[in-house]
Amino acid sequence: MSQKDICVYGSLPIYNIKSGKNRKIVGYLPRGAILKYEGGGYVIFRKIKGYTSLTDRLCPVNSNGWVAAVSKVSKKIPSKPNGAGTIKILQNEIIRVLPSSSKNGWVRCAVENDGWFWSFYIKMSDYIRVDKMAYDNIAKFTTL
Repeated sequence: MSQKDICVYGSLPIYNIKSGKNRKIVGYLPRGAILKYEGGGYVIFRKIKGYTSLTDRLCPVNSNGWVAAVSKVSKKIPSKPNGAGTIKILQNEIIRVLPSSSKNGWVRCAVENDGWFWSFYIKMSDYIRVDKMAYDNIAKFTTL
């Protein structure tokens, strides 16, 4: 069964076979790539099809109520709504939000920093959800 994932880190190598000495890199996944993950490390993005052993660098676009998103701003976000900032996120950073937790314009947020940290809040106007974006896109916020 395939699922829609997003690449959290850039330049993720994709190999032609799962393992072995004849393994060759067939391409790289860019940061923010929305791809199809088939399980067992097999991924499909645009014309790149192959295996990655770095599946911890991917995250599901939608899982257990948490939705992947891209930040629209660079700022410090708090560990409680309207609190002082505690961790800095950058524009186009991939985060996870829990839409069901929205209250007074704030929503629970998770930030990836060598592991997901789940105890932050972000304003609903400061991110773009990527669950409605199609496969083979790059999730990012651009200003005109």
